[in-house]
Amino acid sequence: MKLLVKAPSIPSFVAEYQGELIVKLVGKLLGGSAPPEWMDPQLAASIYYAFYLPIPILESDEDPSGGGIKKIILRSVIEDAGFWRVKPQTVVDRITSLVASASLLERIIRNLPKQRGRSSAEGKAEETDLVRRAVSAALQQAESDSKIAKSIESLINSSLIGNTSELAFEDVLETILNLARKTDVSRVLEKLEGVKIPANFARKTERFTKGWIEGVELGGDLERVHPSQLSLPDEVFYLLYAESRLLLYKRVFMAHEGPLYVLLDKSGSMSGNKIDWARAVAIALFQTALREGRSFYVRFFDAMPHNLLSVIGRPRPRDIVSLLEYLGTVKAGGGTDITRALAVAASDIEANKVKKNPDVILITDGEDRLSESILNGILSRSKINLHTVMIGGDNKSLRSVSSSYMSVARLTGREVVRVVEMVEKTSRAAQPHKP
Repeated sequence: MKLLVKAPSIPSFVAEYQGELIVKLVGKLLGGSAPPEWMDPQLAASIYYAFYLPIPILESDEDPSGGGIKKIILRSVIEDAGFWRVKPQTVVDRITSLVASASLLERIIRNLPKQRGRSSAEGKAEETDLVRRAVSAALQQAESDSKIAKSIESLINSSLIGNTSELAFEDVLETILNLARKTDVSRVLEKLEGVKIPANFARKTERFTKGWIEGVELGGDLERVHPSQLSLPDEVFYLLYAESRLLLYKRVFMAHEGPLYVLLDKSGSMSGNKIDWARAVAIALFQTALREGRSFYVRFFDAMPHNLLSVIGRPRPRDIVSLLEYLGTVKAGGGTDITRALAVAASDIEANKVKKNPDVILITDGEDRLSESILNGILSRSKINLHTVMIGGDNKSLRSVSSSYMSVARLTGREVVRVVEMVEKTSRAAQPHKP
């Protein structure tokens, strides 16, 4: 397949694969509607490499008028200022280049009239003008979509360091585009811009003879004996061995911890900035759970609990995209019943037969009356460590039953980090809840 941009080092079969992938994605975005004849793998691949390559250059064309609708579209793209605003997101980035290409072509098809100009010189000029306007409008959408796609890609790569590949993204490209256009994900991701989630260097450890060396101790385990003990006289060595006073290496391994379970209040009073910030906290806690090898659960609630989303075991890009889709599509509204939400969370934990103490993070503005005795019963039954994040105001009942309690006034990235630090610190120190 001959590309319409200069890319001599790109094998033909690779370019054809990229083009066919984009054509399929555009077809899905069109909802099954048949694309025009000019929308083919050649144009799709050429648009892709125009985004991907640092400086795209058109192949020479003997026809001064542009060589057909495909060349007119490609030339209009490269000559438009909006294209160069998109480039920082797409250069040498396959995923965002695929997203930008599919978004651009789908919008061009929707913006371009089906009946194009006449064959006369006047008709061709009119056709070129129509294409340029359609391309200019489509590039605005492509710019927005590529920015969000870049943020999602960065989130996935930072969450799954060393555990993913570009091919794993192909199954979720359509979902990423839908997220960019139909949900509140962009506002949530903005809350996480520049936020660095701290690594937990003080996680709980447990003794393990094959673990890493943490220090030295006294004992009688010959497998861990310190080399200095081998220089002792035999009678001294055996005496220390009999009394379990040999100098040994202390070996430990990272202790397995219980799951992180996030309860997000979506009642009417949480609308706007509150719920966007709460979603950002949920994503930060999800990254923490991945880094520490913990299962992750999240559930919205208002007057009643909503669907549960869980990530257990080794996650894939689709799991993270599904989490973003879940967080981004739920709208604030309804009443508040914190007691019922905590009861359902306890039931979820019991149903999954969690062996380690779970950490439940409740994010709410606390506009609900609560019974401390009932809450204590729920928490003690499931051995839950409750961490309450109060957005404005105060709730004395929640403060009384929580392992940790934090009131947030400014909904910033710094406060997101504070929540993660609070949960990690209290989780290490907390004992099973006792009324």
